[in-house]
Amino acid sequence: MDNITNETPNAVVEETPNPAASRSRGTAFTNFFKHYADFKGRSRRSDFWWMVLINFCIVSFLSFYPYYSIFKSDGMAKTSFSVCGILLFIWLIATIIPTLSLIVRRLHDSGKSGLFLLATIPILGNILLFIFYCIDSDPKSNQWGPNPKE
Repeated sequence: MDNITNETPNAVVEETPNPAASRSRGTAFTNFFKHYADFKGRSRRSDFWWMVLINFCIVSFLSFYPYYSIFKSDGMAKTSFSVCGILLFIWLIATIIPTLSLIVRRLHDSGKSGLFLLATIPILGNILLFIFYCIDSDPKSNQWGPNPKE
């Protein structure tokens, strides 16, 4: 017996966006600078880890490109060292406050106070913070706001 469905073969199904879906790197990057000094509220794991990855890539490129240029023997090694050094310095200065606010909002999302950021005791404190960064969001609203997945 044939399966009979009432669906139109070429029907367009509109999908509603799923707020619980992971955010893209573009959204994370935009939110990173949009909430520049916002130490209140919560940030999702995807926003946090996308920015960790983006920061890692930018800092790695600006740090290691000058060493790559040494092997090109085109006389640009000193220039690339100074240009990349200046760009790296500007990037690090420009992202200090947004990074701290993102970390505090991520800690809020996992139900912890932003004061845990001060717990960066060598090795042990960093391991503790890493665990807090990986913890899923509180499923309900907490004292720092509603669940960003809802």
